[in-house]
Amino acid sequence: MPVLVTIATLNVLFRTSADGVSFLNPDALRARCSDVIEDTDTRERALEIAGELQRLAREYEDKVTAAVDLYLAESVTWDSSATELIELLEPIDSDRVRTLQDIIQARQSMLDTLTAEQWKRVFG
Repeated sequence: MPVLVTIATLNVLFRTSADGVSFLNPDALRARCSDVIEDTDTRERALEIAGELQRLAREYEDKVTAAVDLYLAESVTWDSSATELIELLEPIDSDRVRTLQDIIQARQSMLDTLTAEQWKRVFG
């Protein structure tokens, strides 16, 4: 359930523009920043933020995959208990919260970096 809540929250907070640019699509964000931000320093900072988003997504996906793989392996053993299986998945919840907070912080960093006009060109 927490994963579904995260997906719903992220979709509401970071809706994708018509051409796929959002904080959940770092590749599209990086490409758009490269295309529309003329100021070199601002563009480099925006690209750093997009890189950070890429890293966050990769780390979170790796953690979820590892936890689910462990859960799947343990779930088919006869002597595994519900409590033990839940404990295997609980770390994902704290990682989910931390990742969501980091994505929101990255958005704030982007907001602090771009002017209103640059923001509109990137996301509008």
